[in-house]
Amino acid sequence: QRQEGLTYLANALSVGGAESPYSLVAAASPWLLPGGGVAAGPLDAGGRSPARAFRKGGIVLNSWAMKDLKAGIGDRVRLRYFTVGADHDMVEKTSDFELLGSVELAGAALDPGWTPEYPGVSDAGTFSDWDPPFAIDHSKIREPGPDGDYWKEYRTTPKAFLDSADGQRLWAGKYGQLTSLRIKIPAGTAAEVVRDDFSARLRASIDPENFGLGFREIRREAVEASRSGTDFGMLFISMSFFIIAAGLMLTSMTLRLALERRARSLGMLGSLGFSRGRLRGLLAREGLLATLLGSLVGLLGGVGYAALLIEGLKTWWRDAVNTPFLALHVSSQSLGISLVATLALVAVTGAFVIRRLTSLPPRRLLSGESSRQLAREDIVRSGRRRLVLGILLIGLAACLCAGAFFGFLPAVPAFLSTGGALLSAGLVLFSWGLRAAPPGKMTRSGTPGCAGWACATGAGRAGGAC
Repeated sequence: QRQEGLTYLANALSVGGAESPYSLVAAASPWLLPGGGVAAGPLDAGGRSPARAFRKGGIVLNSWAMKDLKAGIGDRVRLRYFTVGADHDMVEKTSDFELLGSVELAGAALDPGWTPEYPGVSDAGTFSDWDPPFAIDHSKIREPGPDGDYWKEYRTTPKAFLDSADGQRLWAGKYGQLTSLRIKIPAGTAAEVVRDDFSARLRASIDPENFGLGFREIRREAVEASRSGTDFGMLFISMSFFIIAAGLMLTSMTLRLALERRARSLGMLGSLGFSRGRLRGLLAREGLLATLLGSLVGLLGGVGYAALLIEGLKTWWRDAVNTPFLALHVSSQSLGISLVATLALVAVTGAFVIRRLTSLPPRRLLSGESSRQLAREDIVRSGRRRLVLGILLIGLAACLCAGAFFGFLPAVPAFLSTGGALLSAGLVLFSWGLRAAPPGKMTRSGTPGCAGWACATGAGRAGGAC
């Protein structure tokens, strides 16, 4: 057999001018049989049914409250209590009930277990020590006095009982309609056995999804989320790859143009007996000093650029990344790696340019030449190779686009790879166009003439223009 209970804290129980502040009221159902039907009244004890007459709109007081309020059967008992309003604020309401009778403080009527344990109330030493989640008026509490004495002797025992339908109508909410479920222990059976058996059957019959509950492996999901998060370091490096490549090409062209202006000086030194290795060492030392100074300035500029990006992601582009917790992290290790990487890349680029220039004989350098003169057949053959390579790179870009479109390739790598292939194809085909352009005279002026002059100059220095 089972009994359903809903206990609620009333701000006051009042009959006429008498009032009992902050009283617990329990809405109890009759004892229900497993197959349906009623076995006994809500507060039956010893074969007697002092409150079997529970009915809608009625209330039963215990003997202490009956005496404290000087109430009589048929009186109107008013309850004042808080409910949660539409704006999640506390709203005080009142309800009136007819007093049906009283019950002695014994048996089921003398049971603090009607009220669930609530920190700040159940463990309070005195009535004045209550700490509920709302403000209480201590001036209404009679302590020392009847209220304090009741709390010391009876604790959370309800002072009044209602029909279960009335209690659920007044106080049931989104968090449930019961505060307790009481199970009758058969004679001769240990309470622990009944409790364990009921708990096991309850867990087996409850589906958490029916109550809107779901169980998730939070730690595993957090680990997976941390692994699959956006790697901003790799993202910035990937997006900056084109800038890095363009910077290396500009470095190569700038260095080449600077060395071409010294071609005659290098030819003079070569004719005086300077070996190619000695010339390369001289140019390398000069380039190292300039590169080191430029790299140090670039480190400061890079930190400032990164700080600007982070600030933009936290303010201007906050909706795009949806995270305000980005912070700039600069360490001596990362600065050192950047400096060494920059010097290494410039060294490789500079070595390539210096080697090509110093490989020319001093006689050609003295005449102002800065590149090898190719035969017409070599130029044609080189142009064909560039044309074929450019077409192949365009085909590769098309394949990457198709792979991303049909889902065979991830979008981000495919996008970056396609951009790299198209950039390379454009440079190769531009170089091929410069080499294949026939020589001619300037016949136009203004902007078209300047453009033609630039193309003619680039055709003469195709390697530097590329």
